[in-house]
Amino acid sequence: MAVRCQRGVRRPASLHTRGNCVKRSIFSALSIAAVASATLAIVAPSALAADSSTTKVQSEEFTIYHDDDYKGGWCTFTDSDDSLDDNYWTNNSGACSDGASSMNNQTSHDIVLYSDRGYTGRTYFAKANSSDGDLTNNGFDNQAQSLKFL
Repeated sequence: MAVRCQRGVRRPASLHTRGNCVKRSIFSALSIAAVASATLAIVAPSALAADSSTTKVQSEEFTIYHDDDYKGGWCTFTDSDDSLDDNYWTNNSGACSDGASSMNNQTSHDIVLYSDRGYTGRTYFAKANSSDGDLTNNGFDNQAQSLKFL
């Protein structure tokens, strides 16, 4: 007499009984679960690393604010812009040109603000990952008309 133990494999009854088949099935299921858990533990840290780098890329923004101390409307940039005339404050108070009073550089790039369109005129240098809550003390309050990512 033969007993079907695993997926239709026939073995002599003398080697396997129905009880042994159940034990083997439970052991197989536990083994698969252990391997799956170990695989997840190995894969999970790299998956988290990918998420954190994605977050970092998404936060690469340079923001100017209409008022001191990062208040009022704001304009956010992810690339150079030769004229701020076509960018508008979030609070609908007009174009961003000649209106910046504070800035927050959350990029890995140095950025130059220019007092004139086309990257000309007086300059203000914003180091990577820096902020300035009052451009007045640098003589650049309400001056920016273009900006360049370096």
